[in-house]
Amino acid sequence: MNERPLRLELVYQPKQKKYGSVELRVFQLAQILERYAGRDISVKLVPFRYRQWYLQGAWALARPRNTAVLFSKSCLKRIRPNTLKVCRWRGCTTLIDYVDGDLDMARHLSPDVHLAASFGAERELLALRKNRHTKQGEVVRLLHHNTDTRLEDARACASGHLSSVYIGDLGNTVRSPALEKKIRYVPFERATEINQVRQAIASTNFHICVRNLDKLGKGNVQKPFTKGFLAAHVGAPVLAWRGDAEARHFLGDDYPYFIDSPRQEDIMRGIVHAEQTYGTALWNAAIHQMEKIHQQVNNKKIAESLVVLLKERMGKGS
Repeated sequence: MNERPLRLELVYQPKQKKYGSVELRVFQLAQILERYAGRDISVKLVPFRYRQWYLQGAWALARPRNTAVLFSKSCLKRIRPNTLKVCRWRGCTTLIDYVDGDLDMARHLSPDVHLAASFGAERELLALRKNRHTKQGEVVRLLHHNTDTRLEDARACASGHLSSVYIGDLGNTVRSPALEKKIRYVPFERATEINQVRQAIASTNFHICVRNLDKLGKGNVQKPFTKGFLAAHVGAPVLAWRGDAEARHFLGDDYPYFIDSPRQEDIMRGIVHAEQTYGTALWNAAIHQMEKIHQQVNNKKIAESLVVLLKERMGKGS
């Protein structure tokens, strides 16, 4: 007799449904799980609208038994500790997916699983657990960030010259009139911007993954290497800052397109270096490294990893 599939509820705030973290880590994660692990797991999208403790409690009491309840980043500042307790009392396995949210929220939230989307977040969550009382069985697990399914067929441009692009929140990177002559800046925060992003990927071949350190935001935040994963998916090398621990982990110390600081001058030097070495053995080595990253982190592996994690936690070994 076939084993019944796992049941997973992906919980999100409806008012944030147009934001990238909900689009990718809720709606698209559900699609990825259905595509790659549909026989093993049944996924339901569940809105979470409540602030008051009693309404959250009633919501938690309505969760089906033997279900994994995964709270997305959008719920991080709203979910109450007692709501997690009621979910567990109902026989549910609770998870919180921090992505690039404030990890200090883990000081007072105790799900069964703290999900880290980066190696830095994993280290930080483990350190936070050591410094406070944790309930029995509370663990930290790593689940890398998935890439946008709407860009499944997107590929970098194979042209005779370097073409650089930055894709993301334009307020989070370094810009100047000089850099804008070298880099195409494409905003990508909302689902409505996808067509522009698709066109930009098809006409460029070098992705800028350099963050403005003055725009890191508040709280204890560890960013996953999402821009690097997208670049690896479409087959484009990246320009990255050597001080970015996530980038260095995936790219390796000998990656040829690291820069020593996220300042305008170093970014410009990095682009000029890439222009001068485009199509050479150095460039091909960078492409090979991006291929290795895509083999390590891709949507299929992310879906499979989450299913394995849930089976482990819910006592349904393969």
